[in-house]
Amino acid sequence: MTRIGPFLVAPDGRLQPHEPALRPVVRYGWRGHPCAAELTDQELRLVSVVGRVPSTADRGRDRGAVVRALVGLRGRMPAGVELRVLPDHRVVLRRQARRPDGAIQLVAEMTRFALAMDPALDELAAVGA
Repeated sequence: MTRIGPFLVAPDGRLQPHEPALRPVVRYGWRGHPCAAELTDQELRLVSVVGRVPSTADRGRDRGAVVRALVGLRGRMPAGVELRVLPDHRVVLRRQARRPDGAIQLVAEMTRFALAMDPALDELAAVGA
C-alpha cells in the first residue's frame, strides 16, 4: 500500500483511510479558490468557496450586481452542483457524488467539480464577488 495524503492506496487503486477514525479529506485549490473532497462511508462530498457577497459596509462594491449574478447562476449550475450563500456572505459550491472506487475516480471527480466551477468563477469575478 502507498500512502497519499489521508489515504492508503492499494496496488489496484482502491482507497482506504490511513486513519480510519479520522475523516479523510483532500484539500486542493482551483484558480486560487480552496476546495475540499471528503469521503464518507457512502459518498464523496466536494465543496469550494468561490466568492463573497460584499457587505453593505463595503463602499465602492456593487452588492446588487453580485446578488443578481448569483440568482442567474443558480439556474445554470450543472446537475448536482449546489450554489449557496452562507450567513457570513461566503459563496460556496457543493456537490455530492458516488463514493469513488479508487484514486483515479477520486481525481476524476475532483477535476469534474473544478471544471464545473469555472463559469461561476468567471461570472463572479466579473461582478467583484
